[in-house]
Amino acid sequence: LIIPLQDAKAGEWIMYDLGSGMQTKETILQVENNMALIRSELFYEGHLTNTTVETLPLDSNVYVDTKLLEQGKIHITNEELPLGGNHIEAQVLEVKGDDGYTLTYISNTVPVHGMLMIMLNQAILIQAVDWGVNPEE
Repeated sequence: LIIPLQDAKAGEWIMYDLGSGMQTKETILQVENNMALIRSELFYEGHLTNTTVETLPLDSNVYVDTKLLEQGKIHITNEELPLGGNHIEAQVLEVKGDDGYTLTYISNTVPVHGMLMIMLNQAILIQAVDWGVNPEE
């Protein structure tokens, strides 16, 4: 199982398209004592609408419910995902629920939570569109 925050560095960021004119940007502000301080900014049509900050342990994967994993309800495969002109090796977490199935694509190639895309019943809910490092963060 990929643990994306294990090599987190301050200044790393990733931008996601949420559809309907909404985007979110996740930025690592600080890494200290095996914890990452992460700022989340929500944008609507390019305008900042909300900012939150959370602290997460570096050994966490926010996309995996450990109970479901232990119960064998998460199926994990590997796949190459074409994104941003690149082909990125990703781990695919498939969870079947009452409302269908969710596919979450994660990779150590992209920063912060490592999430590339989430799909629900083949519809894209959220997709990474850009990422990088701002050393001044």
